[in-house]
Amino acid sequence: MSRFLVKIKCPARDRLSPAHFYTNCQQFIDKRYNSDENIFSKLKIINLESEISFDMVENAVSLIKLTGDISVNNLYEEFNLLKSSSDVLVGNSKDTTATTAQKWHQLFQQFPKKDTRNMFTLVSFISSIPTSNCFPERIFSQTNLKWSDARNKCSVNLMKAELLVQFNLQLSCEEFFIFIKEKKETLKEVKSSQKYYN
Repeated sequence: MSRFLVKIKCPARDRLSPAHFYTNCQQFIDKRYNSDENIFSKLKIINLESEISFDMVENAVSLIKLTGDISVNNLYEEFNLLKSSSDVLVGNSKDTTATTAQKWHQLFQQFPKKDTRNMFTLVSFISSIPTSNCFPERIFSQTNLKWSDARNKCSVNLMKAELLVQFNLQLSCEEFFIFIKEKKETLKEVKSSQKYYN
């Protein structure tokens, strides 16, 4: 703490004052992080609630560093193609119940994939950014529940397999029974002891 206080350029009596500390913190944040450069405000273009300009699209591409994956020249042509064909891009959509993903899906369905490849890449990438860390936290929580003291010798692969089944298999017990009884090769692997050696 004392090394930190020495670096602050102010009289010693003011160094520990809460007001001065707050001011220094605010100056540090303003210096390091420009509030106008908020990443999420620049990526908000995909929500289709207001008119989008090509500059906004280009800023989003450079912000998320997709310049190697996206041709900016082709992106411009694709943007103009999409913008001219739909009211959705200018925020005048009549369907207020549709989600952002549904609006983009409707828009992309109007054209062949090759004509909107770059715009699709951009929208897909931005849409895949998680808005919270709830899902990873749930995975860690379930891992802790499964990997208890009683099951401490389980391998990482076994834990991974259990979690994949738990989160990705949406079948009831009866549906799974019907599904699995037809998979002879899978049943053979389940009955073998080979699974214990991998």
